[in-house]
Amino acid sequence: MRKMNERTRMCAAFSVLTAIGFLLRYLQLATGYDADGLPLPGAGVLLGVFSVGTAAAAALYCRKLQDRTSCEEAFSFSMPTAIVSFAGAGLILAGCLMDLSASGLDKVSALLGIVSALVIVAQQGALYNNKTMHPMIGMIPIAFYIVRLICDFKQWSTDPIILDYWVKLFAMLAILLASYYCGGFAINKGKRGVTVFFCLMAVFFSVLSLADGGAEFSLIAGGSMLWEGACGWQLLRPDGDPAGEQTPEE
Repeated sequence: MRKMNERTRMCAAFSVLTAIGFLLRYLQLATGYDADGLPLPGAGVLLGVFSVGTAAAAALYCRKLQDRTSCEEAFSFSMPTAIVSFAGAGLILAGCLMDLSASGLDKVSALLGIVSALVIVAQQGALYNNKTMHPMIGMIPIAFYIVRLICDFKQWSTDPIILDYWVKLFAMLAILLASYYCGGFAINKGKRGVTVFFCLMAVFFSVLSLADGGAEFSLIAGGSMLWEGACGWQLLRPDGDPAGEQTPEE
């Protein structure tokens, strides 16, 4: 029970830090630019320092986590996390459907995102049946985030002011790395501490990116945040309880 309380307290504290980060990003966007749209001197410094501090605190916490390598040790079916994952899949699906009329690499990204949303749902079905999905299927969301990052960065890089897009860039990088390390558990090469760290960073920077606006990106980042957050919550189960929070009754 003590370790369950520790997980809850840690997540509550991290939620407070994330909320503060969102507020700082919102204030930066609202007050950190002059009339010509150029950043004021020192704009974003406070948020940058706060983000580094939050990441450092998360890294220190994750270092002490006992390692788990297999999917059976790391994940199990839990109705609350399944519901959160389903909600995340729905948001990702909605965001990708908005971009389905695009062409070229953007259309590839949209199609991969739609399939990725289905994979997230299928993963929960596999956990419910105490099965592990084929590792290659788990590669689909990773491919989606890689393509999505390329498409987004092509658009962001035309803006000479990095303060305009650095939060979104960090959000997509964290989401990509979190999905990559989550996939390692399917081949019994999971790294619990590293995976939890990137799940936390995916949540942190995705929430911050919501202040930047943009319906399509917000839907995809928000859905990914819910999915990665659910994965991180499962990975933070107390040591000595590898069987999971709740398994379906026979």
